[in-house]
Amino acid sequence: MKYKVGDKVRIKANLVANEEYGDKIFVRSMKKFTGKTATIFKVGINYYILKIDKENVCWGWTDEMLEPVSEYPKKMWVWDKNTIDPIVREVVAYAPGIEFPYLTKDKNESNWKYIGYKYAKDLPQTKELTMQEIADKFGIDVEQLKIKK
Repeated sequence: MKYKVGDKVRIKANLVANEEYGDKIFVRSMKKFTGKTATIFKVGINYYILKIDKENVCWGWTDEMLEPVSEYPKKMWVWDKNTIDPIVREVVAYAPGIEFPYLTKDKNESNWKYIGYKYAKDLPQTKELTMQEIADKFGIDVEQLKIKK
């Protein structure tokens, strides 16, 4: 089994009803889920149970029916042993098993090249909240709320 509980996967879009994938048959009622992103909810002996749109989908899915979902490209802080301070780069892939696994695509003059970094960290994400959401979080009326910088 390729995936573990919590992994994000995509159900392949080109699956054909009544065909066998691994040792499971892809039935017609599963077709509505093709192309959707899911989370592995349970790993069986030769199948997975998926969570799709917050609902557990109780068919047996096999490795042959699924493909990994990449979270890349995304902007990250990156650095290696020669970099004192991390820098922001768009990381296009993570390739575990190589010395500098966080790969960025950088344009140098007229050529594109890949540069690897040893370490990477996600950038802090901004979150937009309404005044009402903030007031609800602290259990106060919105009229009592004053935001300071």
